[in-house]
Order: sequence, then C-alpha cells, then structure tokens
Amino acid sequence: MAGVEAQPPDARLPLPDKAAVAPGAWTPELSFQSPGLTKKLVNGKMDSDANAIRPNLSVQHWIHWCVNLLSAVGAGIFLIPYFRCQPESVHEFATALPDWQRQLFVFAICVILAYTLFKLFSPRLLHLRYFFTHPPTWSAWLLGGLVLCGLDLGIGLSKHTYTASWNEWLGYGLGSALVVSVVRHLIALSEPAGQPVTKATLSRECASSLDWTTVEPWLRSDAPASHDFLGNYSVAERMRGLLIDATRSIGIVGPFGAGKSSVVKWIEELVQEDGKFLLSEHSCWGFETSSASIHSMLRDAIGKVEQRIDTFQISWLPESYRQTFSAGGEWLDNISKMLFGQRDPIDQFRRLSALLGDMGVRLVFVVEDLDRNDSRSFDIQEVLAFLQQLKGFSNLSFILTGGLRTSPRIDYAKLCDHIEYLRTISVHQSGSLVAVLRQQCLNQEAFPHVHLNDSDDNQWNPERWSLLSDRDEVYPPEAIARLLNTPRALRHALSLTYRAWQKLYGEIDFDHLLAMNVLRYAAPEAFSFVLRHWHRFRDQPSKDLWQHSHLEKITASLRREWEQVCGGVDWDARAARTLIDLILPFTPMWFGETSPGGRPRSQGVQYERYWQRALNQNIAADEVRDQTVIRDMQQWIENRVPDAALVTGVCSNPCYSKVWEQLDYRGFSDDRERILAFCEQVLERIRQQDKAEASRNSQGFIPILRYAARRVGLVEANARWLEKQITEAASVSLELVNALWYYWGGSILRDQDRQAVRRHSLNELQRTLTGGNALISRLHPHLSTTLYHLVFDPGNDRGATLNDVSSWSWLGPMILEAVRSRNVQALVNCATLLGGRVSTEKGVTVDVEVLDAFFGNSAHEVIDILDEMLDQIPEQHQMLVRNIVGAARRHFAGTPSSVEEEADNDDPN
Repeated sequence: MAGVEAQPPDARLPLPDKAAVAPGAWTPELSFQSPGLTKKLVNGKMDSDANAIRPNLSVQHWIHWCVNLLSAVGAGIFLIPYFRCQPESVHEFATALPDWQRQLFVFAICVILAYTLFKLFSPRLLHLRYFFTHPPTWSAWLLGGLVLCGLDLGIGLSKHTYTASWNEWLGYGLGSALVVSVVRHLIALSEPAGQPVTKATLSRECASSLDWTTVEPWLRSDAPASHDFLGNYSVAERMRGLLIDATRSIGIVGPFGAGKSSVVKWIEELVQEDGKFLLSEHSCWGFETSSASIHSMLRDAIGKVEQRIDTFQISWLPESYRQTFSAGGEWLDNISKMLFGQRDPIDQFRRLSALLGDMGVRLVFVVEDLDRNDSRSFDIQEVLAFLQQLKGFSNLSFILTGGLRTSPRIDYAKLCDHIEYLRTISVHQSGSLVAVLRQQCLNQEAFPHVHLNDSDDNQWNPERWSLLSDRDEVYPPEAIARLLNTPRALRHALSLTYRAWQKLYGEIDFDHLLAMNVLRYAAPEAFSFVLRHWHRFRDQPSKDLWQHSHLEKITASLRREWEQVCGGVDWDARAARTLIDLILPFTPMWFGETSPGGRPRSQGVQYERYWQRALNQNIAADEVRDQTVIRDMQQWIENRVPDAALVTGVCSNPCYSKVWEQLDYRGFSDDRERILAFCEQVLERIRQQDKAEASRNSQGFIPILRYAARRVGLVEANARWLEKQITEAASVSLELVNALWYYWGGSILRDQDRQAVRRHSLNELQRTLTGGNALISRLHPHLSTTLYHLVFDPGNDRGATLNDVSSWSWLGPMILEAVRSRNVQALVNCATLLGGRVSTEKGVTVDVEVLDAFFGNSAHEVIDILDEMLDQIPEQHQMLVRNIVGAARRHFAGTPSSVEEEADNDDPN
C-alpha cells in the first residue's frame, strides 16, 4: 500500500448555484491547484492575513467582553427591580404561597434562567486558560452578576420595594448555577462517549502468528478498530505524519469495509497523544441535503473547539455559512437573514483559524460516507466546495474517505494533496484467518463432536493449491480472498459462520457452511441463483436427460441466467462459481462440463437436511441429530447387543434410519463384517417385531439394504451370510424370504453364487413348511402375491433360477391343506398363484400347469372352495378369484379358459 501525491492539472470545481450566494458576499475562487501552489497560496496569502488580523482579533475580543459586561450590568440594573414587582399576578400568586413553596418557586425560576445562560454560553473552566487573549463571554456575564450582587447588597437596586440579603444571592444565584452545573456534568457522564483505542489494547498480530485468543475478540467485536491483522495501523501512523507536516487535505480511498473508519479511529488516537490536533468526524450518510450536512459538520467542529476555548463569537458560523453559500433557494436565504442576520462566514472562518492558532492546534474535518449519500437533494459538489475552502486556512485541514468506484463523482486527485489507497485482503491473510476459525470449530474441547471428514482436509489452505496456482483457475482460498476482499466482509462472514457453528457443530460440514455464508454475504445474487436451482445441482443429470438431449436445453438456459446474474455485479463471478462447485459438486455437469467439481461430503448441502440447516443457520428441535446417531454407532461398535439404541432407532424411526444411512462414519462404513453384523441384528429385530408381516416394507429393511449394497462389495462370503438370514426368515415370514432373495440377492451376490442361495431357500422352506398351518402362519396377512413371488421370482433380471413349477410342486399339499381350512389369506394367495404367471391386462386365465402339478386330482376341490368362499374374500380380490374360478371350470369342461379366448370364439368371422 503506498500513498500517492496528487499532481493534477488545473481544473475548477463547480460552485453552488450563484442564485444561492448572497449579494455582495465574498465568493472564493475554488480552483484546484497543485500541492505546491496550494501551499504557496496558503502560506503566502491566507497565513499572512490570519497573522495580520490576530492582534486586531484580540482587541476585538476584549471589546466584545467589555460590551457583554456592560450589557449584563445594565440589563440587571433595570430588569431586577422590574421583575421584583412585575408581573403583579405572578407576585400575588407567589405571595399567597407558604414560605417554602414561594422559595421553591423563585429558585425554580432562577434555575431556568441559569440553564438558559449555560445553554447560550457553554461555560467551561478550561476557557480561562486563554483569558488574556480570548476572554470567554460567559466570564463577562459572571462578573456582571457579581457586580449586580455588590450593587444590590451595597446600595440596593430596589431599596424602596425590596431589600436583598446575602442568603438570597447565595441561595438563588449561586445555588441555581451549581444545580445546573451538576446536572450538566451528570448528563455528560451518562452519554456514551467513544473511547479512543489505546496501543495497549490494539491487537496488531501478523497473519502468520494468529491464534484463537486474538481472532475471537475480532469476530465478536463491533469495533474492528481494536484489531489490526492487515497492517492498516501503519497507514494511520503515516497519516499522522502528513498532518504534522501541515498537509491540508488527505484522501483515504478503498472499497466499502476496507478499514477506512478504523484508520480514522487510529489517526484520532495518534493525534490525541500529540495534543496538537482536534478531529471532528462527520458522516454524510442520512442527510437529505448537502447544506444540512455542512451545517452539522461545522456545528460539531465548533463543539470540539468549544471544549477548550470560548467560541461564542463564532457560534453563528454554521448558520452564516449556510445562509451565504447554501443552494437551498432564495426563500430559505431570506428567512435565514431575518432570523440570524447577515454575517460574513469567511470572517468567522478567520476567527476560528485564529482561535486555533492561539491554542496551538489544528482542526481536522473527517468526512465519511460522502459517496454513499444517494439523496436527490444532496449535492456532493457543494460539500466538495466547502472542503476546498477549508484549504485556505492554515489551521484547518480535512480527511476525506470514499470508495474506489466514486472517482467520477469525487476527483480525489484534484481535491486532495495526498491520496492513500487501502489494500484488499490477500489470499494468505484470509487463509490464515479461516484456518484459525476452522481449527477452533473442529477443536474437540471447544466443540465436542465426531468429525466425519479428515480434519487435515482443509479446502482453504493456500498451500494445498500451490502447485496448481499457475493454472487459469480460481481455487477455494483465492475465491474467499476475492469475494471477502475487505476486513469488514471477511469478519462478517467468519463471524456469521462461527455463530451458526455454535448451534450446528457436528451437524453439518463446516467447509460447506462457510462457503454458503461467504456466498450469502459477498455474492447475494449468486446465492439466490443457487437457491433457485439447488434441486438440480444437488445431483448429477439423469440418464434420461442425456439420452433425450433435454440436458442441452437446460444447460443453455442455466448459462444464460448465470450470465445475467453476473452482469453488473461488483463481486467476482469466477470466485462465486468455485464455491458453488465446492458445495454442489455436480454443478459443472449442469453447465455442460464433463466432470463434477469435487466429491460429495457425507454432511454436505447436497442433502436437503443439511441444506436447510445451512439456510436457517439452525437445526429444528424435532430433527434427529447426526451426533446422536454417531454416538449410537460408537456404542454399538463397543457392545454389539441386539437391543442397542442404533438397532432400535433404525427399526423404529424413518428419520433416524435416513440419517444413519447417509452418514459416512469411518469406524462403521469401512468394515464389511461389522456392517453385515449390524444388518443381521436389524433383520432379527424386524422378525421379532413384525413376525409374518416382516417384508421389504418393514422399517429398517431398505435402509440397511442400500447401506450394505454400497459398502460390502460382491464377495463369496456374502452368500453364506444371506443363506443364514433366509434360514432364520423361513420359520417366520415367507414374504421376508422373498425380499431377502430378490433385493439382497440382487445386490450383494455374485452371479455364480445365486443358484446355490436359491437352492438353499428352497430346501429351507421345504424343511420348515410341514403343513397347512405352518404355511398360514408364515403368510403376510395383507399381501396376496407371496406364493406367486416365492415360486416364480418375477422381475428378476439376473437370470431365472429355480423358478420352474416342478421345483416347487411340493408346496401343493401344504397349500391344499390351507385351502381346506378356509383361510382367506391362503385362498387369495392360491388364486394369485394360479393366475399370476399367465394372466394379462386383456384377460385373466388359469395356469393349467400349476393347477395340475400342485393339486392333481384335488384341483376340482380347490376351485370349489374358492367359489364357495368368494363372498368372504376381501372385495379388492373378489374379481380375481371369480375369474380364476371361471377359467378353471372352463378348463375342466374343455372350453376356452380366458375371457379373451371366449371373445375370439364368439367372432363370426
């Protein structure tokens, strides 16, 4: 960062409208000179003028003081006797009061009078320091009061009507003054005063030596001027040197949040040590008009000077300046003349400069936020003209702060003798601060939790990407530095992340939370774009989109919208895309790129649960917490009991099982034997809870299936494990046997192992199904397709395996026994078995092969029982049973066995 000495060509700053300048008033020449010429004019003309009038001003001050003394004495000589008897109504009222009320009434009037005089003259004991050169006006009135007291007590001001006493003058006069003084002092103590930051409390660590003890106060503090991680304090020291060297005008330029206000605070601290400067800070933000802003600026400045020396004679400077130079219009000018009279502001500026010279100090106006006032009635050029006039007085200087994008509105090169450009955040600086925050958030003592990703996998470490830095890409550390390029922006995003992490630690990926907050604060338009398209970016494009060329249209639309979003914004579009690709790795594929932007994380915002948490910066009270599930997983690993909380949660709570399924806990997910052992306990719990109703729909069955299918691989040992589960299920639920074979067999078995497992299923069922009652006890009470799926294994695309009728014909006697017992569920399953393989949407027929192989000579009996029980069969199955009965009877009679065949025979052609 380097200061720039302005060497501009001669140019002129636009003056306010001449109509607003009072006729005959002195109009300053506002041409911008080079620094050398400016100093020459100031030192040669203005300084000499100020020095020439200084003795005259001292004489004028004494004349003014004497006039005020005589005015006070003269006014008191006539007014005191008058008010001691007038108004009569007031005196009659006071006379009728008891003594204590009358005394209190008189004392209250004296307090009001004293308050008015204090308000008018603002007396301070420090003013007496310059008594011989600038006698304070209030001292003349105080002396006048003492003279009146002596006259009243000595000869009497109204001796014919009232005789005063020492007690009355001390009680009413001195007592009221003391009351007002004490009250003003207490009010001043209660008002919040900006405490200058001292060197003892200023944190000035370099980025490489940061730790949490220094970063945490910076994140929590609303006063960033107490911390300097970027070296801006040296800028303040350099500005102090420029002020000491009599530089009249300084410009501090940098983007919003670059630390301009902090530099100003440090300058104030440094110049206070010297005691040679008075800084008057003023923000132009919020003022409707420029004249109002200048008025406030002058009033505040005089208030600063008033703390050291009496300023009564220049107290009209704000109004006289506004009256003379304001562009407020002729009517406002006329009203102000009637109210305040015509005063020469330049003469009052000279008086102010002379006061400052006698004090040995310089008044520095600090003007901030001038470029941020967008009010239509606010004329920036009027404020600039005012600042230009300040350069004509030796004891007046100004510091003007503003943004980099305001050069067309504020020409710093013409206005300022020195321009200081504040640097932005570097990759190293932001990376160091992020590293400290990340280390603290992943600290187990501060935030005890299980971190699912490697804590050393720091996306924000610049060294991680150092070998790739020569590529034309923006990597995460650089992306943060580009987006959070000012101390304020960086502090806000990191502070927001830290506060959110205090609620979400262990419940979301930290890097994704940080990236979300960076986008939210630094690139809000990009953040809104992600909000609109998260449902797409969360996953890679489907095969259907690729095959039907729909993806090209979507990609083109997304690209157009992204270009519109990035148009005219002040944030780096490439940096924003880097962070979007980081948190939603499939985003590049939606933009037409061939590969994803990274790998998904187990607690990443591609999952809706974590996306909502990142958006809301909170977790709902009814949500299942990740750390609860992880803790249950650790407990199960330590003690694999069937009634463990992990087993119970997966088998009872869909939300719990979803969290478990998505978590990539390394102590669990990388151990095949451990995963299958847990799945075995879940299946055992399902058998115990659901019994014959155990099926693929049982809570926990599908989550453990998906979890295992992604992690256990295809190995020979899986076949032995699945055979064991089928053996256990065969004595409880036929539907569970079907689910284990169809879903688990299709997910964890090698092709060469399928025949053996299928044969094992058949043998186990043949062993355990000893009769009709055993069959009925294992049928699902609400499903009608159990026997059909058991025999024919429909929908299995891994190849037919023992799904022929002859392999399962041994089931016939058990089914016949169950049918004879008139069990409704057995009847419905029998009907589905008889028609499921051969029926179509066009018609229902009977599977003759099954009918003959399973029931033989008892086929007529089975059909008769189905017909007999038709009314007791649930309504949704009655049509199926009726059609099967009809088709079977037609088969027995040698006629067409389906509705479709009947229609063909009825065709006359």
